[in-house]
Amino acid sequence: MLFKNISLIIIDLAYHIFIKQILFLFDPEFAQKIIGRSLNLPFIPWKSVGYLLNVEDGKLFTPYFDFYIANPVGLAAGFDKDSDYLPATTNFGFGYITVGTVTLKKQSGNEKPRLYRLRKDSSLINSLGFPSIGIDDFIINLKKYKEYAKTTFLTISITGVSIEQIVDSYKLLNPYCDAIEINISSPNTNQLKIFHDKKQLLNLLNEVNKYKTTPIIIKLPPYLTSQINDSSHLLDEKENILTLIEQCLNSKVDGFTISNSRPIPTKRLEAGKGGITGKVLYEGTLEMVQDLRLFIGKDPVINACGGITNGSQAWDLINCGATTVQLYTSLIYSGITIPNKINKYLLKKLQHHDVNNFVDLMKND
Repeated sequence: MLFKNISLIIIDLAYHIFIKQILFLFDPEFAQKIIGRSLNLPFIPWKSVGYLLNVEDGKLFTPYFDFYIANPVGLAAGFDKDSDYLPATTNFGFGYITVGTVTLKKQSGNEKPRLYRLRKDSSLINSLGFPSIGIDDFIINLKKYKEYAKTTFLTISITGVSIEQIVDSYKLLNPYCDAIEINISSPNTNQLKIFHDKKQLLNLLNEVNKYKTTPIIIKLPPYLTSQINDSSHLLDEKENILTLIEQCLNSKVDGFTISNSRPIPTKRLEAGKGGITGKVLYEGTLEMVQDLRLFIGKDPVINACGGITNGSQAWDLINCGATTVQLYTSLIYSGITIPNKINKYLLKKLQHHDVNNFVDLMKND
């Protein structure tokens, strides 16, 4: 135990003092490419790193659809867009991994610059617009790393600008994962707003359900998604989101990821607008989890995504109704020890509240 703790401190210090300082000298998208290449270096012993990062304790086992996952901390979509980092990410200590978001055909996304750091707020603004290698190459990666995908609950995030694109993606990817997340919420892809219409969403879900063999998760927009203009006119109010959720429940959707980045205007990016992620989203995530759990009842899964940076926030979200929490931006600002820290904190809170495990905690909610 002492060896593990000292090793984790060294990893943490190395990231904050050395690695992050170098990465932050570069454009954020280029820095992400550096991270991606480093995750694929063949000489890094990721299984040994996993020994250090994983918190192996049955008290953290979490009911998740018809499975039990090792802990309630997941990797959000966007970090591993092309399913190319599974040898590394499956050793980060997550209870599940979300890869993607992937599109049916290869696409380059929006014009650069399309990613900007808000360092003081531990946040990012992005207008990536779903750059993707496309389904065919994505599946090649899944097959290449299938041994890693078997060790961790794997969700694939998909999207498209038509019902046909999303249904085709679902059919092709369904055999390679444990769940499919359908992203209808990107602030950087205006065409996705067609699925904010309840009739269009119903049509989509009816078509997907014809081929359903794994759980379906819908990734929702936040309460306030903006049609970016000078007046920041608000397009979607809370009632609109709840209407979409009701339609999802009627269509037997199994879970929700709440939520995506919050749209804001910015002159820093070529598109003139983007979605903000990171620390500043936490309060909105908490409010949405509380409202959604009250609205949908006990059973559907809620993945709380947005602004989670520490164990205290994760514990509060779970106590307010989240099944799991998802991380992405906090990995960039805090490093790969963050899932370990959150899971250790959750164990302490279970003990403090005299709760045996997360199974009992969720039964009592």
